[in-house]
Amino acid sequence: MTGSADKTLKVWDIPSTKGPKKKRAQQTLTAEGVTRAVSRYTAAAHEKDINAVAVAPNSRLLATGSQDRTLKIWSSADGSLQGICRGHKRGIWSVAFSPVDKAVATASGDAAVKIWSVADYTCLKTFDGHDASVLRVQFVSAGMQLLSSGADGLMKLWTIRSDSW
Repeated sequence: MTGSADKTLKVWDIPSTKGPKKKRAQQTLTAEGVTRAVSRYTAAAHEKDINAVAVAPNSRLLATGSQDRTLKIWSSADGSLQGICRGHKRGIWSVAFSPVDKAVATASGDAAVKIWSVADYTCLKTFDGHDASVLRVQFVSAGMQLLSSGADGLMKLWTIRSDSW
């Protein structure tokens, strides 16, 4: 999966180097003899650049974060839009799915980290504490904590109480 400045989400079929010789012969080769990936589908995803993409642990959902300040959740099977999360005041730089809960975290230029429900696309929790853009967010400790890093030079470890969701 890729997202880019052209505002599109693409899901790619990665050619196999294994399997029946007949199937491998059907794959597209470049002039240099390199196998080329083929786009399964392309979705016009956002109004501005896509900065971040993530795949859910069960591989059924995709998430994209954009300069348009939205997080969008997509079906990985067909690229259909499942929901939109709005609430950041600046662009989103990083997205990460929870490994245990039906939630996704975002890091934004508004110096906030948010956790969103994948069930109803609402904001479950906001973590404020950085003095500049939050550039990266990652679930750690089996999904019980979030690690964020910001343009303020700080890394912060946030404890999540998922039982309150």
